[in-house]
Amino acid sequence: MTGETIVIKGVDKHAYRKLKSKAAKEGLTMGAAASKAFIDWSSEQALLARRVSDTRKMQAASIAMDKIRSKQKIRSDRSSERVIREWRDRRR
Repeated sequence: MTGETIVIKGVDKHAYRKLKSKAAKEGLTMGAAASKAFIDWSSEQALLARRVSDTRKMQAASIAMDKIRSKQKIRSDRSSERVIREWRDRRR
């Protein structure tokens, strides 16, 4: 893969160092690693844009979730606040 020299201003130093380290570990040049990162990021963004813009699928998913929730029994002996507080306490 050959390309031209490109200068990118304003790159976060930490992000650059992480990419450089990972590229070295995988035996890639910075150009190859950056190109892969650009391609992966733009592909991911395209997928997200398509996924979010399909309102019919979102509505169908919302209806399905509501049906599932309506079948759940409400437990008065289990407080969501208490469960969250216990979870937080275990993390400490």
